[in-house]
Amino acid sequence: MTTSIRGFGAIILAATLLAACTKREEEKVVEEKPAVFVPPAEPARAAFTPKADTTYTLVSRKANKCLQFAGANQNDNAHGEIWTCNGTDAQSFTLLPVAGGYFSIVNVRSKKCLDVAGLATNDGASAQQYLCNGGPNQQWIVADGNPGALRLVARHSGKVLDLANEEITDGTHVNQWGWKGMSHQEFTLVPEAVAADTNAKAGKSGKDGAGGAGGKSKKKKS
Repeated sequence: MTTSIRGFGAIILAATLLAACTKREEEKVVEEKPAVFVPPAEPARAAFTPKADTTYTLVSRKANKCLQFAGANQNDNAHGEIWTCNGTDAQSFTLLPVAGGYFSIVNVRSKKCLDVAGLATNDGASAQQYLCNGGPNQQWIVADGNPGALRLVARHSGKVLDLANEEITDGTHVNQWGWKGMSHQEFTLVPEAVAADTNAKAGKSGKDGAGGAGGKSKKKKS
């Protein structure tokens, strides 16, 4: 009888241990899912509407310099930067309407779109040029900033075009960052004819910002 009781107890103990091991194995299988990024609510569109048949320079409000792509080149992945405005087509853009109140921002020289690299949603993600493909990271909202300025908001992330580390020197990279209402996140869209007249009066040389990314570009986070 004693032997039977011991045998029965051993069976219960084995079953208990087996159940515990099975539970631990099940717990190992359960994995935490990464948080799903939810962009902030879209801002209201600006009263100003860019015209598809007009070319613009995008002038940083803080730096008073123009958006272009690294060294004024035409390569995919060339990072966006600011450079002294020079009236060349490397600093000219067309804003083409996309359904839903968005715009593709297309460089006149390269025929490529202003793009947030890799569909990234984090602060500091690089703004670059890339073959236009209709992706949401190539679609921008033109929204009001502070009086007299605009902010350019990436559709996929809800973040704005931003001067890295708030710098204003030639070659400073542009990236995306959460809206802070600051001048380094604001631009003015100047029609090409107005920009050309302004450059002529200021005695601009008209030289490209070629080579501007060659070691002097500022790639820092905001």
